[in-house]
Amino acid sequence: MATEMPDTRAMSDKQLVDALGELRETIKTWSAQEKYFSTALKARFPTGGMAEGATYNVSVTEQSQSRLDTDKIRKDMSLEWIEEHSKSISFQKLSVDRRGDG
Repeated sequence: MATEMPDTRAMSDKQLVDALGELRETIKTWSAQEKYFSTALKARFPTGGMAEGATYNVSVTEQSQSRLDTDKIRKDMSLEWIEEHSKSISFQKLSVDRRGDG
């Protein structure tokens, strides 16, 4: 599903900010719907299974992962050890908030 992207060079800062804000609100709504439907399917197949739609198929499988327990690491290791084994990264953060007058 290819989507043609708008030419942002032709957009004002205001248009670009509002386009991003509207898109993020839409994504938030769609994410909530996706979680809702996913939860419903997982409930129908608690031990795993498959379902077919007219366009898509879904499979529910049990997965397992190992992750570091950062709370336990902080408890068991010294602050110096943690700092020696940590790395800092730099990145740009973009925050989008709805204006009170909009």
